[in-house]
Amino acid sequence: MIETSLKIITDFDRISDLAGDIARIVLRIADEPFVKPLIDIPRMSECSQGMISDCLKAFSDRDIKALDDFSARDDVIDALFDQVRRELITITIEKPRGIENASHLLFVALHLERIGDHACNIASRIVYMVTGENRKFE
Repeated sequence: MIETSLKIITDFDRISDLAGDIARIVLRIADEPFVKPLIDIPRMSECSQGMISDCLKAFSDRDIKALDDFSARDDVIDALFDQVRRELITITIEKPRGIENASHLLFVALHLERIGDHACNIASRIVYMVTGENRKFE
């Protein structure tokens, strides 16, 4: 448990850095109209938050059942990121004036995708702590 705690601290530190970056972006663009409706980015956020919550519960309860679908959940976040990226590229081609707002939204989506990756790293370490099995969630 101590070894796992020491190893997941790095992932949680990086998650907090990414969350701080997202917060700064949100404050910066809060009063701007978005170049696209915010549909997929909130879904990415909900999914990554759920993954982190499940990691914390699995760690404290030593019950890894909620971690079994992490690869699929990470795939959902990755697919949403790809969709957001494609949409924002198309929008910036059609409306070059929206490039700044689009780039901010793209960074938010990228940070959420990375948070999901860090949650997978944490889940892998928790599975190892509980079972001794090296399982990668990707």
